[in-house]
Amino acid sequence: MIAAGRNLLVVFAVFIAVFLVCAVSQEGFSLLFPALSHRFAFNVDVATYFVLMLSALLYFAFGLFLPRWIRGPWPLVWLLLPVVSVYALAVAYPYPFRCTPFIVEGCWMIQAIFVVPAAAIVTGYMFYRARRRRGRNVV
Repeated sequence: MIAAGRNLLVVFAVFIAVFLVCAVSQEGFSLLFPALSHRFAFNVDVATYFVLMLSALLYFAFGLFLPRWIRGPWPLVWLLLPVVSVYALAVAYPYPFRCTPFIVEGCWMIQAIFVVPAAAIVTGYMFYRARRRRGRNVV
């Protein structure tokens, strides 16, 4: 029980830190490059693409380095728990989170907020497992 509480605390603390870094970085990008951040590509401003790229990199590191602090048989479940729980809370609200990407034009960007971190965490975790199998020390 103590390990579960510790895992939950570690995962959610790092998830919140990464989320805040992404939010502050998007605002910083908008302030540093106002002309660039207000340009639209595929109905989305460039600052949003910047934050998706940054979140992919940070969540990849989340999946790569955090498993060594998680105790238990299923570290990937613990790593994905924050993303899944935030997505479950978002789906509980009406539109825009409950949209279908094939019907609503901008829905793919709304779903990308959840899909990009989940895919990056899984990819980072797979790299972590591959490094452990080769016998290298994960630093």
